[in-house]
Amino acid sequence: MRRGSGRRRHAKLASCAGGQLRCKELRQFPDRSSHLKPPAMKRLLAASIALLVVLAANNASAQVTVWVDFTSDTHNGTGGGPNGIPDWIDELDKATASAGVTTFTPAERSMIESSIMSDLATIYSGYSISFTTSVPGSSPFDAIAFGASSFGFGSLGVAPLDVANVASGQVASVAPGNFDFILDEFTGSSLRSTQLAQISTALAGTGAHELLHTLGGMHHHSYSNPGIHPATYGATGGLQNLHIMATGPTGLTETGRETLRTLSPWERAMLDVTGGAAAAYPTFDNQSVVTSPVPIDLTEVGAFDAGSTLLSAMAVSLSPGETSGFDLALVAADIDGSPGDVDLFKISLGSPGRLIAEIFSENRFGAPFTVDTTLTLLDSSGTPMMMVDDLFYDGDMFASGVFHGNDPYMLNIPIVAPGMYFLSVAGSPMPSFPTSPGDAYWLMVGFAAVPEPGIGVLMVVAISTLVVRRRVGKQQVPGKCVAA
Repeated sequence: MRRGSGRRRHAKLASCAGGQLRCKELRQFPDRSSHLKPPAMKRLLAASIALLVVLAANNASAQVTVWVDFTSDTHNGTGGGPNGIPDWIDELDKATASAGVTTFTPAERSMIESSIMSDLATIYSGYSISFTTSVPGSSPFDAIAFGASSFGFGSLGVAPLDVANVASGQVASVAPGNFDFILDEFTGSSLRSTQLAQISTALAGTGAHELLHTLGGMHHHSYSNPGIHPATYGATGGLQNLHIMATGPTGLTETGRETLRTLSPWERAMLDVTGGAAAAYPTFDNQSVVTSPVPIDLTEVGAFDAGSTLLSAMAVSLSPGETSGFDLALVAADIDGSPGDVDLFKISLGSPGRLIAEIFSENRFGAPFTVDTTLTLLDSSGTPMMMVDDLFYDGDMFASGVFHGNDPYMLNIPIVAPGMYFLSVAGSPMPSFPTSPGDAYWLMVGFAAVPEPGIGVLMVVAISTLVVRRRVGKQQVPGKCVAA
């Protein structure tokens, strides 16, 4: 890129639902639809009188403060305005009425709220996040609104995407009125303790899921479980549904929602880069949930252009991620000169292991320039090892099935020997929209070393990779059925 304003063009980039910048969580495979937006930011200004709850698991000097909102009153649960009752109560009452169980008492609601706060703290344990039920006295802060209106809204929750957590003041919304399916196997107050436990865990899981969207997490990141690799792409065994970003299209079931889920390795990697894009967008908050975020590399957006040959490839340095177990890099780049521009990046890997690489090509903070790319991994001789065009997954199948986006996601590729490896970024041969000079993207790369005893397994997986890479791409399905 050779434009003086290049650095400011590279805002937070993300991809979800074929280019939409809000992600919705669905029950199962899409059985509901909505185009409604989450509650307005004015809920962040609403008066709230509640007991301050800052759980011990969170550091008092946390860089990210999250208001867990059980108190705002912006609607009446049936499409009308405020009614003097917190939205959280309207929505929870709607769920119990629809499921045919007894309305939760104030004491039971308090138990659910406490369980949600405890689960959020457990899920994000070790990160610099402070959860509170009172409106924070100072800005910036984010929010999880547990009273989003389910009236005319068919999803469980919705939130903006923010790779690297560039901006603060974001609202992750959860619609409890749509959680009747968690309770509908019960009658009245039968097995009440089980009702309370299941609804609490399900709501907490969706709250954690929507919050992670605001920190850069996407549904397909749930597939980064080490047990999912080219040899198991066709039958993942449901491992993806153990993790926070699992959702209906990944195959998450009611039972899965009623079980406390954990952060997957790449979900943790996304948290390791929060705050790392400050050099690209210094006027934004760029808050981090880790002590030392992996910083963005802006080399390619200056006068330097990543070359297209092995000799001219741009060197990328990996830095240890604080919590993910990956050495990571986040690189800002763009298409230079012509639509046929190829950017080649080289990474030196000192041991066997597994590699994940991902392109983010949606710009939230600038002009809506996008680019539809391919991502190819090459060995030291320049021989392709894996090529990915688009993102496909469908329940226990990864890299096939349903189209979920144009941005490539190269998942758990085995590296069986140390050496120099290359990643090539180029315009897709079958683009959803034309490639143009100046189209910007971010490339994120992660490498996790595998101990010596695991090398044999890596070699077996590597053989299957050559087969799988031919099945990845737009040819998988006719048309594009997008599910968020």
